[in-house]
Amino acid sequence: KELENRPGEYKRIQHIIHTPIGDFDAIHWYPVSTIDYAWEKHYISSPDDLKRLRDAPYYPLSVDVSSYHAQLEKVGERGLLVVNVPNPFGVLVRAAKREDFFSWLILERTLMHDVFSVLFDHVVKKLEYLLPLLNARYFFSSGQELTLPPWMSQGMFEEYVTTYDSKIYGLIRKYGGKT
Repeated sequence: KELENRPGEYKRIQHIIHTPIGDFDAIHWYPVSTIDYAWEKHYISSPDDLKRLRDAPYYPLSVDVSSYHAQLEKVGERGLLVVNVPNPFGVLVRAAKREDFFSWLILERTLMHDVFSVLFDHVVKKLEYLLPLLNARYFFSSGQELTLPPWMSQGMFEEYVTTYDSKIYGLIRKYGGKT
């Protein structure tokens, strides 16, 4: 919902995600001078929010993939259709203040592993449903750019990224996909 609108300057918009375990909300500033935005309030602001996210129910996915197949047919041999697989690490780091998120990786290690296990498991379940339907070959993911130094050490990368990403990429390769 729009909280403030200053024509020629910016808009402040509150985004609310309603879930069975309560609402998550964020406030963004949208300056007219750019297509980007700035955060005033993040969706995840405390370990309690992480616990709510971890405990949120999972609902199986049901998707109509006909638009993907129509695009694939349209592109044919003239192009390359690439499927985006949202990475829970990238989604979560953007949903919280960076300093909080990276502090929680150290101070809330068990909770962060619990949250990542749940979120990556959701992605794997969605891929197990979608991959046979899509018959896609090429995939990409983003968010890993936020795992490089100075944000994370090599040890933290192995602990938090390799451990979970390998589940997604292994499944994609199992179905003949390339990342």
